[in-house]
Amino acid sequence: MTASRILVIKLGALGDFIQAMGPFRVIREFHREARITLLTTAPFAALARECGYF
Repeated sequence: MTASRILVIKLGALGDFIQAMGPFRVIREFHREARITLLTTAPFAALARECGYF
C-alpha cells in the first residue's frame, strides 16, 4: 500500500503560522506514514523544516 500524500497550504502572518502549529501536529499524529507537504511563504520555510511535521 502506498502512503497517502497531504498538502497543507498556510499563507499569512507569523502569528497565523504559530497558531497553526497545533493543527499541524494533529495532522502528523493522525497521518504518521503520510507524506505531508507544506506550501507557505519563504519567511516561514526554515520554521516549517524545524518543527518536524513536514
